[in-house]
Amino acid sequence: MKQKNSFLLYNDQSDMIEKLTDKQAGVLLKKIYTYNNNGRMPPDIKDPVLDMVFTSIKTSLDRDYIKYCEVCKTRSESGKQGGRPKKQV
Repeated sequence: MKQKNSFLLYNDQSDMIEKLTDKQAGVLLKKIYTYNNNGRMPPDIKDPVLDMVFTSIKTSLDRDYIKYCEVCKTRSESGKQGGRPKKQV
């Protein structure tokens, strides 16, 4: 399957991120991109607080990725059926 080009971060995650220092938040953002772009391999996070926050965000990323794959599969199967029927004139 083609690599997904984007991902979502949710507003309800901001409370967690606001508690981090700017340095921690920067590291976290880089780890999120690494996870999303490198075949969903969990990055090595030494800071236990960052690991906990990342794990929470990873759950959302994984859930969204599964949903994305299901939508792609459904659309592919629909496309194989020839799409929308032509109007009768």
